[in-house]
Parts: sequence; structure tokens; C-alpha cells
Amino acid sequence: MSQTAHKIKQRIAKQQLGLILYRCLNDQEILSLADLCGVQSHPSLPDPEAKNRLVLFLCQNFFDQSSSLKKIAWILGRKSKDVIRRVKYMEVDEISLFFGNPGYLQNDDELGQILWAMLMDSRQQVQDHAYYLLTKLNLPEPTDEEKLHEIEKEASHSLISKPVSQVDSEIDTNLPVLPKPEQQKAAEPKKGGSGYLQSILHWNSSDRLENQGSCSNQQVLDLTRQCQNLQQQVQERVQENLCLKEENQILKERILRYESRESVIEKLVEEKRVLQLDLAELSRKLEKQSFPHMEQDKAELTIGLQSLEKSAYRTQQVFDQLRADLQGHLDSLQQVNQDSTANLDWIRQRVSTLGDNGQKKVINYTADQPRVGIFVDVQNMFYAAKDRYAGRLDYIKLLDLMLGPRQLTVAYAYIVQIPEIDQSSFVSLLEHNGYTIRTKDLRLRGDGSAKGDWDVGIAVDIAMMLDSLDVVVLASGDGDFCELAELVKRRNKRIEVTAFSHNTSMDLIRSADQFFPISNEMII
Repeated sequence: MSQTAHKIKQRIAKQQLGLILYRCLNDQEILSLADLCGVQSHPSLPDPEAKNRLVLFLCQNFFDQSSSLKKIAWILGRKSKDVIRRVKYMEVDEISLFFGNPGYLQNDDELGQILWAMLMDSRQQVQDHAYYLLTKLNLPEPTDEEKLHEIEKEASHSLISKPVSQVDSEIDTNLPVLPKPEQQKAAEPKKGGSGYLQSILHWNSSDRLENQGSCSNQQVLDLTRQCQNLQQQVQERVQENLCLKEENQILKERILRYESRESVIEKLVEEKRVLQLDLAELSRKLEKQSFPHMEQDKAELTIGLQSLEKSAYRTQQVFDQLRADLQGHLDSLQQVNQDSTANLDWIRQRVSTLGDNGQKKVINYTADQPRVGIFVDVQNMFYAAKDRYAGRLDYIKLLDLMLGPRQLTVAYAYIVQIPEIDQSSFVSLLEHNGYTIRTKDLRLRGDGSAKGDWDVGIAVDIAMMLDSLDVVVLASGDGDFCELAELVKRRNKRIEVTAFSHNTSMDLIRSADQFFPISNEMII
């Protein structure tokens, strides 16, 4: 610690050390440190200016007296030992990220401890970052360097022999002063409170809102949502890894069985090679000797070799078929796993809306049954179901599932009419089952392209009906509806989104109060 303190002495300025002392120690601790260093002081510090001057004398002793340097470093190290331990286990990138904004650190209760912990760290990059923060913090600059040096030198020589009250009258008012009492109040550690570093490490949302007052509420909410999304993704990945491990074990057992068949094929190939060598040897003998029965033996051997080749070929075909079957089974398992994951997410989303007794959670709406408005972007749902499952969405089942036991106020289905396609039977089916149909024709542009969507119409209808709804259910994965979702929430209404996961904007999912993914069970 002594060597590190000497290094700090070579780089730090008196004002910077004074800031650390002021933000790290309370009045009683400063008095105790002054007595330990042999500085005469008042038994208490009711006067903030007297405290400022006492801290200034301690800083001067830090640079002039080796014994005071060690004592001050020891007191600061003992005061900051918990923060030093936490900083030690943080990576350099994490320190730069969490302690990169001096504006946020200004209001932190542990500012002095954080700065001293970083200065005492063994990593050069962490020490450099601490000096960078000290230069960026708001410190008053001396107006007259030579006068300041002379006064501090005179004060340091006469400090031990003169009482503080006498020294106060001899120090020029132009000396740089430490933070004022109101800044001291914000900087002194609070009992039971958590500092900036502790709130970052535990990542607690309520602590972040309390300790980072300079952050905007929107930034804190965004960070909280990101944290929740990451936690949910981690849980999904853990469950997916468990399923894949089980499938991997099954596949290993099957591979062992197939490897045994591969050994049979290799044995047959080796036998074929031996027979070919024998045949070549017999052919050479035939060239040298002429025996009546040699031709017959050669023919029999050739027939046997051909039979063996056919057997090896059939075995290879069986092996290739088994390999293809295994690959198909793997693909099937992957599809089943994806579908199961989607279904599990769906169930979890539905269960999350249930209370402990299995009933729907009661939301604080104005009526006993919340008024629900369902708005279905048929074009978006049609192409998403076609691309993913090569099928059509069951809009009747979708309506029943999204409504539940709640009160249906309106159910709109928005359809784009294509002249070449007759959709009258489909429209009649939807009308018969509770939908109100909104249609528009496909518009042709001058360059031959076509355009047809209901994005603006859906947004206008929802905005106009918000006063008569408690819950808005939007069946679309289009990310253009993010601002609409924020508008619904600002009006103290609930926004729910249902769509296919592969075709839904992540921004829309984050903007919604709840997202219900559509699985293959909804396809007909």
C-alpha cells in the first residue's frame, strides 16, 4: 500500500486529494485523522470553512510528510475496503462503462471511496481512468499559483504550532475551497444506503432510480426492460440446452449402433481387397502355367467376387438409407423442439395472466369485465402463416383465445381486396363469427407496382375508440405499430399483441404490455 500511495502522490493534485477526503470521510473521521497526523484542530467542526482548511492542511501533510502520507492512505484504505474489494473483481471494460460519466458520479454516496479504490487498484488502466475522472469533476482552479503555493507552504510550517482559529485568519480568501455544505450533505455516506458501485453490481431497479437521479426515467425503464428481456432469453436458452442434451444422448446411442454396421462394411471392403489380390495372383499363375481346371476356378472366383461386390453395394445402400432416416429424424426433432418452445411460451404467457386460484387476474379497470377491442391485420397474418406453416390462421379460434372471459366491445378484421381473388366466402365466415369487416381495394401505381395496407386505418380506429376500451388486442407483427402501442399505454390502457414470433418486430414486443406468440395449433 505504501508504494501505491507514493505513486498516487506523484500524480494527484491537492485539490483532487481534498475532494476524495471530503467525499470519503465524515466530520468525526476527519478530526480523528487530523489528530493522528499531529494537526491541532477543534473538537468539532461546526464551521464548514474550518473543515475546508483542515482538509487542506491534511492534503499538504500528505505531500510533505511521509508519516502523514502513510496514515492518510491507511485511513482511506480502511474506509474504502469494501469498495476496493468490489472494484478488484470488475473487468476494465465494466469499470469504464459503469464509471465513465462524471455527471452520474457527482451524486453518488460512495464517490470518494470509488475514486480511492480505483487509485489503489494494481491495474494501470484502472488508475488512469481514476485520474481522468478526477480531472473531469468540477474542481475550483486557483487564480494565483505562486500566491497559493506560498500560503500553503507557510500554513504547513505553522500548522502544528498554531491553533486552527489563528490559522483561519491568516489564510487568504482567494484559496481554492472544497465543496460547500450543501455539496457535503450530498456527498457524505448515508447509513443503510447503497452507493453507485453497489447499485451497478446488484442491478436493482429501485436502487438505480434512487441513486442515479441524474438519469432520466425513460433511460432507467429502457435498461430495466433490457435486463428483463435478457433474463427471459437466458431461461429459454437453459431450457433449450436441456432438451438438446437429451436429444444428443439419444443420437449418441444410435450412432453407436450405426458405427457397428460401419465396421461390418469395412470388414467386407477388406475382404474384397483380399479377394482382388488373390485374383490377381491367380491370374499371374495362369499366365505361367496352363491347367485344365484353372479357367473354371477363375470363373467361379469372378462370380464370387461379383456376388461380394453386390452384397457390399446393398449394404452401402442400407447404410445410406439409415443415415438419411437419421437426418430426417433430426430435422423432425428440431421442428418439434421449436414448436414445443413456441407452445411453452404461449402457455407461460397465458398462465402469467392467472391468479393463484387459477382465475384471471383482475385488472383495475372501470368495469367488472374489461372492455376489449380486437384489431386483426388479415394481410399480415395471412402471409406470416403461409411463409411459416404453408397454411391459414384460424381466425375464429384466435378471437376466442384473445378475448377469454372478458367483454368484447368490437372485433375488426382489415382486408385488402384483390380483384383477381374472390374473398366473399371468407368475409362471410368472419362476419358470421363476430368480426366487423373493413375492406379496401388494392391500389395500382403508375409503374406497375401495387400497394395495399391498413396500417394508418388501424391506428386511426384504435385512437378514436380508446375512450370506450380498456384493452386493445392487436393481431399484427408490424413494427410500424410501436408508436401506436406507446400512445395506448400513455392513455392508461392495456395493449396486447398476438402474432407469429418469426414475423414480429422485437420493438413491438417490448412496447406491448403482453405478447402472445401464435403456434402451429392455430393453423388450419
